[in-house]
Amino acid sequence: MPSAAAPTATASPSAPSATAASGPWGAYPGRGEACAAVAEDLVALALLPASLSGGPTTEQVHAVEDQVAGMLAAAPPELAADHARVQLLVDSYGEELVEDPDARFDGEALDEALAPVRDWLDGTCRDTR
Repeated sequence: MPSAAAPTATASPSAPSATAASGPWGAYPGRGEACAAVAEDLVALALLPASLSGGPTTEQVHAVEDQVAGMLAAAPPELAADHARVQLLVDSYGEELVEDPDARFDGEALDEALAPVRDWLDGTCRDTR
């Protein structure tokens, strides 16, 4: 039975509107802002397996997909493909859920998709603290 609470990733509070990213830092004005927002996004995305494990509805999965789309739109261009991969994982899970209500989100594939984001943060943002 689907959970009453909607499992969702939280979009970065500092994320600008979901407009196309431009410039080296995406939709963010500078490296510090991009680093902070991408770090927040990474935390939210890393929690997806837990938040999607309680029997979410397809509507709840679509809401998460929309939030990931917002992260993708704001991300620095260097991370766009990685965010798109996460979005595809969420979309695929939603499609699987329609056919099999017991489908499980692929947390291992998510971890693999997030590895380049962690590497980007480590290489780009290490000295912004």
